[in-house]
Amino acid sequence: MSTWEKFQDKLSNPIFHYGVAICSFTASSPDQLSLLLGDSVHVREECDEWYFGTLANKPQLSGIFPKNFVYLKPIIVDNNQITNFTNEDSLASDLIGILREWAHHIEQFYKDDQKVKVNIVSKLMTDLIRHRHRLMCFSHTQEELIELKQTIVDLVDQGTRLLQLDLIIRDKNLNVANPSDTSTHDLLQSLTRIEKKSLHDVEKPRPHPDFQLANTQSMLVTLEKIDIPISDNTELWCTLYDYSSDDSGVELIPSETFVIRDKEALRTQEHTVAFTDISRSRSMKSMTSLNTLSVKYLVLYIIRTGPMYINDHNIKDSAEGSTNTLKKTKNETNDIRRPYMFCFQVINMSQQLDCHSRMKASSSEKELIVPFGFNTWDDRDTLVSIFQKMTKSNDVELLKKHTLKLQILNGGFRELKTDYPHLLHGDVCVCRKLDFPEVINADDLRNDIYVTVYGAEFSKSGNYEYTAELCDENENPISGLLNVGVNCTSDLLHRSIVCIKTDKPKWNETFRIAIPFSISAEDMRQYHVRFLFKQRHSNDVKDKSEKPFALAFLPLIEKAGTVIQDGHRHLVVYKITQRKSDTNISGYINLQAVQISAPINLTKDSYNGS
Repeated sequence: MSTWEKFQDKLSNPIFHYGVAICSFTASSPDQLSLLLGDSVHVREECDEWYFGTLANKPQLSGIFPKNFVYLKPIIVDNNQITNFTNEDSLASDLIGILREWAHHIEQFYKDDQKVKVNIVSKLMTDLIRHRHRLMCFSHTQEELIELKQTIVDLVDQGTRLLQLDLIIRDKNLNVANPSDTSTHDLLQSLTRIEKKSLHDVEKPRPHPDFQLANTQSMLVTLEKIDIPISDNTELWCTLYDYSSDDSGVELIPSETFVIRDKEALRTQEHTVAFTDISRSRSMKSMTSLNTLSVKYLVLYIIRTGPMYINDHNIKDSAEGSTNTLKKTKNETNDIRRPYMFCFQVINMSQQLDCHSRMKASSSEKELIVPFGFNTWDDRDTLVSIFQKMTKSNDVELLKKHTLKLQILNGGFRELKTDYPHLLHGDVCVCRKLDFPEVINADDLRNDIYVTVYGAEFSKSGNYEYTAELCDENENPISGLLNVGVNCTSDLLHRSIVCIKTDKPKWNETFRIAIPFSISAEDMRQYHVRFLFKQRHSNDVKDKSEKPFALAFLPLIEKAGTVIQDGHRHLVVYKITQRKSDTNISGYINLQAVQISAPINLTKDSYNGS
């Protein structure tokens, strides 16, 4: 039988642990202690899955309660009094008592119908809670930490004067001054400085912290469960395009791609992604200028892996909800990656910003429910042609049987982590734009190279596919550094979709190469991306006999010794005349990689690979 064990220090003196109720607990017997969410408890004994203790503010109430209902916090106890939390800033610890004291006053203001004071104090408390959370993140530079602490102290002083409470004297580190260590002269100077602060600052309405960040915005997108009505393996790709047009021209900046490769997870789970680093200044300019337009296009498209063409046996029975069990066609290739459906959702950020600016602070995280539907991807469509078609047409009627939730948040990647932890719980992925953010923080370290393959030109029509892989100076593939988007593991290679019946395939696919910081430019001098082009066939036997017929490569270090710069490049495509294997290809590293002048005809240059 289990026994109760008391908490003791190194000298075997009884001590208590400090706990906070993370869930309400209702006592079912006289021996148990009821807890409300947020209650502070002093835990003195433990036994199996139970604690015994008392309420911190009502020591006369004691009892047992489950361990998993309470979170224990390490503390420093002096003369049976809590003096500090060992893992917290002292200012953060002080705020706990301050907020509890203010809560009693705001309750009395409410009973006395003093609405002005209720609004002011509640706003001050909300700001203090937000700033305390930021203080607890331990992710600030020294200058930012000092500025944040000063902001908190100013808010506390304003609230203290408004509530007519005793002013708190602090030292130069903004901690509560210890009278035994502080001279009378210093105490008098600190008190005089605090009293000179004007009460007028309290009565002025303080803008919500969200709207003080005038540089970047973020958009939280939650996709509902999506059931794709085909039996093929499917994956969903989601990208946000930042479109802006003014007198100087048109600019289109994509984000990283959010990828869901698990068809079953797509059908049974919701998925949330945060698109960050959206330019707020462009949205503001669109609101004030008639010649400027700032629109975001949320693009979703479904890619299936299966036969070349959709047959009746690939489609689910919509009435029964089950998949047809007809056997596939004999000798049919079953690993062709083909686009299946797409959706373009227009999001006018300037309108949303104007809407949010009229909302109260508590409404800044309001969800917008957006219905949407998918278009079927035509064999002749490319991502570029679809984009042009959808941006010019506003009268496309679709069966909108899916919904997504949008939340426009102010701030970038760093603010999302510090100010909105309740929204970024669970498996929330973050997609950043493929450009420099408006504000680059000191800890914003990225060492990525993004490669977009627009298309190619061949001498005859066919069903074209390319594979891309990162290779070293010995032309051997490097694993673990290449991936096509967020929420998917790094791959050895990227295999494109198949563009069918064309001599000018347009892929418009982007993949990322994550270069470790430990690799120097000298070490990666011969690193390059190798592209192999291959014809695909619907007949499985013929498809397996097909080998790569052409090769191109892109060095990551330029001749000057610098990492490859942003820009467009026309690669030299070499014809492979000896096609024995898909992987055993070597001897090309010293060839010309990038075209200097006009595009080179594929049929005029060849490369003997084995």
